[in-house]
Amino acid sequence: MDQTANIYEKKIEELKKREQELINELVKKETLYEKILDSLPINIFVEDKQGRTIFANKRACDCNKMTREEVQGKTVFDLFPRVIAEKVRQEDLEVWETKQFLTKETVVKFQESEVHMYNGKTIIHLDDSFDGEYLLGFGLDITARKRAEQQIEHMAYHDNLTNLPNRWYIHKFLADFMEKNKDGEHTITVFVLDIDHFKVVNDNFGHLAGDKLLQEVSRRLQKLFSPSFTIARWGGDEFIILAPNLESENDIITISESIKEMMEDPFSYENQVFNVTTSIGISLFPFHGTDINTLLKNADSALYCSKENGRNGYELYHL
Repeated sequence: MDQTANIYEKKIEELKKREQELINELVKKETLYEKILDSLPINIFVEDKQGRTIFANKRACDCNKMTREEVQGKTVFDLFPRVIAEKVRQEDLEVWETKQFLTKETVVKFQESEVHMYNGKTIIHLDDSFDGEYLLGFGLDITARKRAEQQIEHMAYHDNLTNLPNRWYIHKFLADFMEKNKDGEHTITVFVLDIDHFKVVNDNFGHLAGDKLLQEVSRRLQKLFSPSFTIARWGGDEFIILAPNLESENDIITISESIKEMMEDPFSYENQVFNVTTSIGISLFPFHGTDINTLLKNADSALYCSKENGRNGYELYHL
């Protein structure tokens, strides 16, 4: 009898030991899975049908400045402003309803910082030890990429010296404008400005002085006109101004005179003071061209006439 009891006790001890080994192995695996998820450079979270967080990896916790224990049980209404939370919850409910994988780019605020995210959500089925279905989500921070894209786009469409829009921007702007105004309902007036005797400034004072002059003309033009006007550096010593919906030829004259007056203030460079004038050529969409090349060519023709007539003046293109 004692021998049988000893056998049973031994078996029980072996089973307890095996059970503990299995528990340890499970804990080890769970720790391993957590470490793997925590090492990924993306936010990962799991929610139940009520939107309560049951798991969040380290990156997701850090973004919310919470520990894993603090995040657990929280909903989007606890983590985001209500306006954002309502949109996110609506997306979650759509994923629950359709059971489809959803991806999208969003802009969210984490602790008062604006962050661009690439998000994905889907429904997962866990094994029988878990109760039913869960929503698995991920968020990849693409803020640095977005900022780089914006910087590249800015560089592509802006002049490096003056930071004004460049000729590529003007082409894009006019193409969009003309596409929307095929019926000619809205007009746009093109002013092409050329600095008279710009080469003389470069020759007498150096190219750095020429650069400073271009920057100062840029500054004065931006100060002179409202944001509804588009001001660009066309290249070299030429600038372009696009003025929308001028009502009469008198408006064109008023703007041209204001540019001439603006240029009357002397320019200076390293204690050297000099005066500069400008010649202006003007064309009007749709009367002087319904395509970009024709409209700009006719403004250039008017500019040439202005220079031929003694510079420091302006000419409106005439058919």
